[in-house]
Amino acid sequence: MVNLTKKLLEAKDWVKVRASTDAQQSFLTWQGSVYAFIPGEPKQHLFQIVGMSVARCVPRSEGGWDFTSRELTFYLDPCFGVKIKC
Repeated sequence: MVNLTKKLLEAKDWVKVRASTDAQQSFLTWQGSVYAFIPGEPKQHLFQIVGMSVARCVPRSEGGWDFTSRELTFYLDPCFGVKIKC
């Protein structure tokens, strides 16, 4: 368990939160809405997002880890939910 009362977190604490200390793959997904906030105007819903990540931290023989990851995020039309093509 990560001790959040410490003043400084160690690298191992970050590895535990983001991946695994035994080189196992970790998967993350996210989704949400992105808005524009312009002073004096109503907020404007720009698009939806959905994303995913696969990552792992590989222990190094001299200590520490090598972190590797691949991520992608799709920007979706806010009304129809289809991928926006730029």
